[in-house]
Amino acid sequence: MRRTLTMLPLVILLLGCSGAAAPSTAPSASASAPSAASPSGSFLTVERAAVAYSAVADPYNAAIDAAHARYATRDTLEDHQRYWGLLAKADKAFIDGIKKIAFPPDLQEKADVLIRADTAFQKRARAVARARSLAEVISLSAAANDAADVVTAKAALLRKDLDLGY
Repeated sequence: MRRTLTMLPLVILLLGCSGAAAPSTAPSASASAPSAASPSGSFLTVERAAVAYSAVADPYNAAIDAAHARYATRDTLEDHQRYWGLLAKADKAFIDGIKKIAFPPDLQEKADVLIRADTAFQKRARAVARARSLAEVISLSAAANDAADVVTAKAALLRKDLDLGY
C-alpha cells in the first residue's frame, strides 16, 4: 500500500506532462464539480472494523504474552536474540493484518499512524535480535522499548475509536 501511495504522485505527474492536448473549450458553466472529495471504495463499519482489528490483535497479544512467558528471564545473548526475534515476528503479522482492514475513512489515518509506529518498533526489535553482544542488546533494546511505548499509545487511540476500550 505504501508503495502504491508513493507511486501515485509520480503517475499523476507523468500523466499531466504526457503532452496530451489541452481542451480547446472551457468547461460549461452547468458542469458541477463535487464540493468535497469523498473517499471511494468499500469500508467496514466501525463495528466490523473492531471485529477485524480484534481478530488481528488477539493472536498478536497471545504471541507477545508467549514470548514474555518463554523468556521471562533473559540471561544470555541468545535468549535476548530469540525473544526479540519473536516480538519482531509477531509485529510483522500484526502489521500485515492491520494493513488488510478497510477501516472507515475517519479511522484510517489512526490505523496508518499505528502501522508506521509499529513498523518502527519492528525495525528496532529486529536490530536487537541481531545484536552481537549483551551491551548492544541493552543499547538497542532501550530504543525498541521506547518505540513499543509509542505503539501502545497509538493502539489505544485506535481501540478507543473502535469502542474496544484501552
